[in-house]
Amino acid sequence: MSQIIFLHGALGAEDQFERFKQDLSPEHQIYTFDFAGHGKSAPNPQFSIEFFADQLAEFCEGMDHYHIFGYSMGGYVALFAAALKRINPLSIITLGTKFDWDPEFAEKETQLLSVQTLQEFAPVYYESLVKMHGDKMELVLEGTKRLMENLGKNPLLSPEKLSEISCPVFICRGDRDKMITEAESMKLTSLINGADYCVFENTSHQIDRVDVHYCAKKLIELIK
Repeated sequence: MSQIIFLHGALGAEDQFERFKQDLSPEHQIYTFDFAGHGKSAPNPQFSIEFFADQLAEFCEGMDHYHIFGYSMGGYVALFAAALKRINPLSIITLGTKFDWDPEFAEKETQLLSVQTLQEFAPVYYESLVKMHGDKMELVLEGTKRLMENLGKNPLLSPEKLSEISCPVFICRGDRDKMITEAESMKLTSLINGADYCVFENTSHQIDRVDVHYCAKKLIELIK
């Protein structure tokens, strides 16, 4: 039985993967958890890739023969932890992971991260965040903004770091993803020894819009 750890993205939570479990179980054992401060976890002021990588490493302690599927920020966390040799998965599969961070991109992404802006321009998404994070929602927005700003100033996945990754890696991108370009995904792939680039057809960036049956099929193909 394959073990797969699912890692959610920024502003996300483990509950987003509930619908995947039906397609992957019982042949595959699925593990999920909330990064600190997200979802059902307790409020936490430490929003950073480094802190989440520590949390992932702790979660993986004592586990053998596991794969990691990291969506967006979750993929970044997994790659960073692997580069530091904090985890030893059979493979890492990322989907929609942003690699090219700079101050300009971080500023653009954080402009929407306020309650007032979301209520005005994305009310449905705002309500989904409230449902996901409860009364921690504003703290999640503030923490995610700091995390993105820090990534913009100091991207952690340098070519040197990426060259330290030794496990098989699959860099996946949805062909309808408007946040992640094909060029940066292919660049990321080229910087990791032996990594493969994979396209998810008819797939946008938002995990809630991913075709679960199609995604589950692709994952099973990649971890065989």
